[in-house]
Amino acid sequence: MLEELKSFGKNARLFLVSTSIYSFSTGIFYLVFNIYIVEGLHYSEYFLGVLLSASSFAAALFSLPAGIIGDRIGRKPCLIGGTTATAVSMGLLITVKSQAILVLANALLGFSITLTYVSFAPFMMENTSQKERMYLFSVNGTLSTLGYTAGAFIGGRLPSFFVTELPESLRATLLISVILSCAAVVPLLFLTEKRKEAFFSRRIVKSTSLMKKFLLTQVLFGFGAGLIVPFFNVFFRVKLHVPIQMIGNIFAVGSITTGIVTFFAAPIASKWGKVRSIVATELGSLPFLLMIAYSPYLYMVAAGYIAREALMNMGGPIVSAFMMEQVKEEERATINGIVSGGWNGSWAVSNIVAGALMSRAMYETPFVITCILYGVSSLLYYTFFASLERTHEMGRGQNPLL
Repeated sequence: MLEELKSFGKNARLFLVSTSIYSFSTGIFYLVFNIYIVEGLHYSEYFLGVLLSASSFAAALFSLPAGIIGDRIGRKPCLIGGTTATAVSMGLLITVKSQAILVLANALLGFSITLTYVSFAPFMMENTSQKERMYLFSVNGTLSTLGYTAGAFIGGRLPSFFVTELPESLRATLLISVILSCAAVVPLLFLTEKRKEAFFSRRIVKSTSLMKKFLLTQVLFGFGAGLIVPFFNVFFRVKLHVPIQMIGNIFAVGSITTGIVTFFAAPIASKWGKVRSIVATELGSLPFLLMIAYSPYLYMVAAGYIAREALMNMGGPIVSAFMMEQVKEEERATINGIVSGGWNGSWAVSNIVAGALMSRAMYETPFVITCILYGVSSLLYYTFFASLERTHEMGRGQNPLL
């Protein structure tokens, strides 16, 4: 494997450098930003939910157009433009105080992240060799996890390094993440793009019944995730009064654990089957969600958070791989865009719901609702796809790795 890593071309190396810097930046930003809005600017959890939903709504609306834009102007301009716009959006979010402008800035962040996201995989597919590509996605995922982990760990400590009080110390910390995001643009400027035919499919989706099943399960799952995931740092800080440094430690351990268990996703899916693995990880996370919500001790809450992060993120790659296997090649990009849009849309709505509940001190309620939605989503997923997977694998005569 070391030989393959050494053989990475210029494009792969440049992109991995950019990914590492950007992930480190986001690790700092997403640890501190929600706390900055609630404690630094003294806005309610309800406004935080509205603010976060703007990014998700924008991502939902822009999923399909972003792919078409990438086809027309090229992947490299999208990567550079998206990463640059991300840094600008983050800068706006930490310099303005107007609620309306904050919402617009976060909507711009959703657009820019989506533009970058939909261009990454096609660019690497089109501009790397098959041998190189096989390891690139794995290394990119590992570096993203490590970068985010380091960012969360250091981000929890940075506010205490500044002698200023809130919100200035939080804003200074966020400014560092903005500067790092700007630095992540530099390696992308030196990419060389080999334009190929459009990757993003414009054909009419024929597998509509299958698509609707994927869409329904992901909408339910996205709504449940949106109730809790963006609010973990607020829950720790406001409900449990945990120091920011400790929150950074918990997030970092959760990220490291996730990175470790993700390596086991492929062999588990190979042994159990993808559908059973997906359902098992979703259902297995439910007791830990309740542990987070109702445990009286911080160490139990932290353990629940780490276990939940590991289980749910381990199942994520399996979900993507299974969906791509079941749909026709010419439909993959379109169906992926539609399902992603549905997931982001439901996430956005649930952000507002969770913010409204938490602003009324109902911090445990979103966790209960999420458990119900995860349970329903898991049962539907098994009902829809268990027999389909068996038929698919019998036709292929094997149960491949992810």
